[in-house]
Amino acid sequence: MSNPTNASSDQKPEGKNNIYYLQQEAERVRPVKRHSVGVYVAVLFAVAFFFLFLSYFMQQRNNEAVISGLRDSVSAVQSLQQLQDSNTALQQQVYELSALNQSLQDNLTETDSSLDLANKKLDAMDLLWQISKLYSTRKYTSCRNAIAKMEELDLSQYLPATATNSFQSESPLSEYQRIVKALD
Repeated sequence: MSNPTNASSDQKPEGKNNIYYLQQEAERVRPVKRHSVGVYVAVLFAVAFFFLFLSYFMQQRNNEAVISGLRDSVSAVQSLQQLQDSNTALQQQVYELSALNQSLQDNLTETDSSLDLANKKLDAMDLLWQISKLYSTRKYTSCRNAIAKMEELDLSQYLPATATNSFQSESPLSEYQRIVKALD
């Protein structure tokens, strides 16, 4: 007993049956094509994922290079900020040292003036001592010459108007004026 459908599938029918036969043959062959298309699609997906991972790693490398550049920039900005802070501190020190220098210059000028005044007072007292000594030894000509020198150097104004110690009975200025009056 043979199956009529089996017999028809093994034989090549003619006409309308030929189309039916060709469809059956195409369906038998089609799974092979589907299999090759599936492999092709799988390979394409694998290649696409490979390129996706490749582009990801390239992007990571580029990002690392950019981040490294940004770190260098931040480091340079921080160095610049430190230099500016240092410069500001140094400018403040220069300002403070300039003020200190000016103060010291003023003190030096004041000290020089005080020293000059003290030297003039010393010269005036020294000349008064000479005048007093010459007057007491009765060397009036030399005494007048010493008085002329005192007036020429304008030192009489530097003689103290009060007694400088407890042993003096009169001030140096009044002693000078007394001797000048006595020699006139």
